[in-house]
Amino acid sequence: MGKVALSRKRLVKFFGWKTRVTLQDSRTITGIIMGVDKHVNLVIADTEETRLIKVKGGEPREVKRTLGFMILRGQDILTVNPFEPPKTKRRKDDGKGAGKGGNLPPMPKMPAMPKMPALGGMPRGMPMGMPGMPMGMPGMPGMPPMMMRPGMMPMMRPMGGYGGK
Repeated sequence: MGKVALSRKRLVKFFGWKTRVTLQDSRTITGIIMGVDKHVNLVIADTEETRLIKVKGGEPREVKRTLGFMILRGQDILTVNPFEPPKTKRRKDDGKGAGKGGNLPPMPKMPAMPKMPALGGMPRGMPMGMPGMPMGMPGMPGMPPMMMRPGMMPMMRPMGGYGGK
């Protein structure tokens, strides 16, 4: 197995983690890893870029900007440092106390739907479709059947009148 495949497998373990990625141009991107592909391109959400700007005659200044959702090219990545695991969402009522829905029994299962009769078992005079619904266009119960030509929209009358030239 090559280096890239091993790197990918390691990164997959850290999906959802807050991560600091250092790029070749000395920028640092901090965000949550959402995905990785075969080229080790990273998909990162909630990103924040940090870079040092040199100031003439003074100390370098750190500049931060929020970028949001971004894709980092694997070729430009130097290091990936996961530092904070995903936060598990705690439910408001976790069964403790008598709060709203606190100690309710589990919901009963829905009864099974009755089986529909097979096409061969339907009475001879009964039209196919929903029981108790008159025949019509599919999806439009109660509408009379219409002759439609290719290219016609529903509710359009045929061109040229009825049966004439």
